[in-house]
Amino acid sequence: MLMASKHQAILVTLTDEEREFLLKNSKARNAKEKKFGAMTYNGKRGGQEAHDIGILGEGAVAKYFGRMIDTTVHEDCGDNGVDLTDIPDYGNVGVKTTTYRPAWLRVEVEHFSADVDNYVCCYYDPSKPNEVWIEGYSTHDEVAAAPVGRCGPGLPLNHLIKEGFHPLEKK
Repeated sequence: MLMASKHQAILVTLTDEEREFLLKNSKARNAKEKKFGAMTYNGKRGGQEAHDIGILGEGAVAKYFGRMIDTTVHEDCGDNGVDLTDIPDYGNVGVKTTTYRPAWLRVEVEHFSADVDNYVCCYYDPSKPNEVWIEGYSTHDEVAAAPVGRCGPGLPLNHLIKEGFHPLEKK
């Protein structure tokens, strides 16, 4: 089910099967935690939970565009930040998912990628596990020009966009 709300966000409802597929892939991605360590989000959220939240947003955007996520697990490194490739009129897309509203697009400075044309911001409420809201997107150049800051002590440095997302549309 896909619908737009009055604030232009798009609700994508994942089936139980889609959600389980995504979470299985999240577990495979997180297996590298033993080798590389993981972001703990200041002790509040572990690597597996962070991967779960991220992949659910990625899966929602893929579903919206009629695509599949990339299930490749890079054993010796992370990926290049591109979550979906060659989306018509959007190019290569990176997806960032948050669990708060109003949603902020947070792109870690160290993971900001020249390979990503547009960054999509999603909102996920863990109390509604099959629902993901696509809040909108910002272009690569908008993210590059965004203020840089930390969202709390010990958290990574991010490009931060707090408002003004473009509505995501199928073209």
